Amino acid sequence: MVSDIERGLIKDGDIIVMRALDRLSRQKLTDSENLYNSIVGSNVCILTTIDNHLYKRDCVMSSVLKTLAFKTANEESAKKSHLTNTYASHRIQQFLSNEKPDNGTAYDIGIGRHPFLD
Repeated sequence: MVSDIERGLIKDGDIIVMRALDRLSRQKLTDSENLYNSIVGSNVCILTTIDNHLYKRDCVMSSVLKTLAFKTANEESAKKSHLTNTYASHRIQQFLSNEKPDNGTAYDIGIGRHPFLD
């Protein structure tokens, strides 16, 4: 999206529509804000359909809401990652100790993947 803005495919005054601002980034707060600022700093607005808010340059309400959205998204992502890894570790330990799963299922060890590393 940023490269499309830089190339002029997304222009000054255009609006990007997304469900919620946390769909833009789940990175750490500073990285998320840098991405956001590169978009709205180009006079491209972001409309979120969940709350019908138009995020735009130099808007105090947009600034406050984006900080809350990005911080919450990053914390939620970290929490889910921790839970997934903890469960995977538990299942690996069950397998290594030859312990059968309680409900008779297979050793379904899933640790997810990072979508941007493929």
